[in-house]
Amino acid sequence: MWLNGNYSSGGTSAGIYFNMTGSTNADVSKYPPSNPDSYHTIQDVYIRAFTSGVNRHGIVLFCTSTAAQRGWMIDRVQLREIGGHGIWVQSSSDGFISNVHAGTVTGDGFKIDTANVKMANSKAFYCDGWGLNWLSSYGVVSGFESQDNAKGVYVGQPNNTLTGIVVDDCRDEGLYIDHDRITATGFTIGKNGSRYATMANGVRIGSGCADTTAIGMVANATNRVVGTWGAGSYVRINGNGSLVAVG
Repeated sequence: MWLNGNYSSGGTSAGIYFNMTGSTNADVSKYPPSNPDSYHTIQDVYIRAFTSGVNRHGIVLFCTSTAAQRGWMIDRVQLREIGGHGIWVQSSSDGFISNVHAGTVTGDGFKIDTANVKMANSKAFYCDGWGLNWLSSYGVVSGFESQDNAKGVYVGQPNNTLTGIVVDDCRDEGLYIDHDRITATGFTIGKNGSRYATMANGVRIGSGCADTTAIGMVANATNRVVGTWGAGSYVRINGNGSLVAVG
């Protein structure tokens, strides 16, 4: 399916918007039963040209009570030229994102503001915000690339695992760990592209973030590693001929 937002002539809507606020979960016990959740599935969609405002997102999942919108899946989606965020998930936990390619986005490529989300094999490029703004707790991110974005990957909630992350040529930040109990392994962060003249920070650790595991490589950033690692952290970051080791 192709959803064409028609640029400035396309109105104010998002590409796909599920708002389950006030849902009574009617009929979710019927065939096929999914009680008590709705189990929305979005797949094989190309969403483009939703550019005429910051509220024109690619895909939005929203609910004031997470119980009405759990167990969703987003798979095999292309997103281009989006005025808001590529994918924005709020209060809709226990979902899955895979094989999504999001580019030329005014906001964040992916803004995940809920818990227990699993994300794999996806990429964000040419975003004016974060490639991945991860505000999920107890989440997993694997096989993700943030390329040529203003900012790379932000992790703002505890108890997350990230593996196989690539951040290339993101202007302000590479990987920003801003909460306790984050495990990030097998990451590669560097300045290889040509969209921006420099990449300011490779890995940044928020003040006092404890029990962090960070294993990877950072090269060619102005500041390879920024911040002070909290208690209980284990860090091995190499690149440009030097090693940062903690714990």
